[in-house]
Amino acid sequence: MVMHWYDEYCSHPGQGAYSPYAPVRALAARTQPLPLRTQMRLAHDPIPAVRQALAAHDPLPAPVIDELSWDPNPRVLATLAEHHALTGEQHTRLLQCLDPAVCRVLGHADMAAVLEQYTAGWQPDRPGKHRGRP
Repeated sequence: MVMHWYDEYCSHPGQGAYSPYAPVRALAARTQPLPLRTQMRLAHDPIPAVRQALAAHDPLPAPVIDELSWDPNPRVLATLAEHHALTGEQHTRLLQCLDPAVCRVLGHADMAAVLEQYTAGWQPDRPGKHRGRP
């Protein structure tokens, strides 16, 4: 198996928010073509900046996008919505966080409209497009 410079840093997430390797993992997530196993490991990283850098990486495989769409951090969700086309289910999942920054990225300027669409069970008219209009 070929080892890359980022393998050692991405294998051990470290001690939560105090990990000295978090910037290295974020750099690898943002710039390197990582194998799926490494991307899935980074999707569960305890540091939100690493998950946000991974969400900005293009292209991302569908399983990683789906895993990141469950993230509790609104910045990670906003970055994911900004850089990737989402399915209808992922779009609805992101609306559940009801964070204004995420809703703006998804193309909804008014939070009242978002709440109304979410409670009515709105689905995008073009599945797979995250910037569709209601």
